[in-house]
Amino acid sequence: MKSVLYYILLSAFITPLSFAQNTIGYLFENNLKANNSSFPDLVILGRQGSYTQEALPELDNMKKTAYQFDRNCGVQFDNNAAHQFIKDSYTIEIYFRFDKLNSWKRVIDFKNRKTDWGCYIFNGKLNFYNLLVSEKAPVNENEYTHYVISRDGATNTVKIFADGVSKLEFNDVDKHTLLDEDQKLNFFFDDLKVTDEASAGAVVMIKISDYVIPPDKILEGFESFKSNINYVAPITETTVVTKKDSSLVHVTLEVKDKETQNGITDITYSIKRGSEIMAGASSEGKSIITTDLPVKTWYHITFKSKGYVTYEDSILTGDFDKEFRSTFFLEKIKVGTTVTLKTLQFERGKAELLPASYAELDKLAEFMTENPTVEIEISGHTDNQGDPKLNVELSENRVKSTTDYLVSKGIEKNRIKGKGYGGSKPIASNSREETRKLNRRVEMTIIKN
Repeated sequence: MKSVLYYILLSAFITPLSFAQNTIGYLFENNLKANNSSFPDLVILGRQGSYTQEALPELDNMKKTAYQFDRNCGVQFDNNAAHQFIKDSYTIEIYFRFDKLNSWKRVIDFKNRKTDWGCYIFNGKLNFYNLLVSEKAPVNENEYTHYVISRDGATNTVKIFADGVSKLEFNDVDKHTLLDEDQKLNFFFDDLKVTDEASAGAVVMIKISDYVIPPDKILEGFESFKSNINYVAPITETTVVTKKDSSLVHVTLEVKDKETQNGITDITYSIKRGSEIMAGASSEGKSIITTDLPVKTWYHITFKSKGYVTYEDSILTGDFDKEFRSTFFLEKIKVGTTVTLKTLQFERGKAELLPASYAELDKLAEFMTENPTVEIEISGHTDNQGDPKLNVELSENRVKSTTDYLVSKGIEKNRIKGKGYGGSKPIASNSREETRKLNRRVEMTIIKN
């Protein structure tokens, strides 16, 4: 019986640098093939399973093909055949269900059955044996779970998520989440140390990325699951770049329609450092924008396209030898569209807007001026810390400050409704500051177009 432990150089010469951020996807459309033929099929473990149509809750119970496997059966990813795709840093995303959740049920095995260590569901909780177990997670028998594990090779930090929310985090200095000499990654298949720790079930999606997906992007991916489940970023050839200036980093920004996942080509954009415009123009019929920017610097970015809500965000570039790549999703202008005003900042515990907020609110005012029939609701949200009544009051006051600023920019007050919800509508767990901060937000929802 397992015991559970709770606790949680660079030279001055020109250097060729190679980089890529890629994802291999397995969508089980009546086969075990990858989205790119350069990568291997999954290997059947145990008895061969079958393909059935499953109603998926995150797709409003629409049906999709699933691969059903028996108890102590599953699938295997051969990293040798995949040319060592999985290295020190990665993200693995699975959408699956188990028939039984009593005791330990194996999810991922990194050591090809030679050890009992690895990822499990333990009585409905996320577990990495023999290190830690989560609080109760949204995992139930015969119900699908969006399960993600990421590993940062630079820090050895491992994070495990359920339905977009981080549930476990630990420092893997002993490399339990790295593949051993066999280079086999097993899913749902029990090890040889302790028997009967597997469940029958079904899987709809496995995605393996060769980089760490940030927690906020994992949450966004789960929340837009309906449009993302069939989408896998295409595998691209590794690009070789000769960089001469170690003060700059190469930046690639891709802009897509959030619903269709198609690239948006008629974009106008700006990249600012403070009030200084670093780059900006039309995308000239392309959905991908590239530029070189100073390293390790915060930038404010704006994307605009006709028929879409203006998008505002901030990015932090890294070292010159690591290309910065990111994809941004724009929302179409339609009733019900909700956008988080990501760069809004207030004085701590108060409703006064900080100057860093003005750029995004100016763009929102500009958007409303360009779309005079649009009416919006501004909603304020807090985390669950402190007095609930005071949290509601604070969120209401922050909504008022936001509304007053828009009105000062010429927007009619009758086009703006507002409400403070306090901590009653969390979008992430309040158990840890890393996820709790996602709940402290101001959102804009289109209520009339």
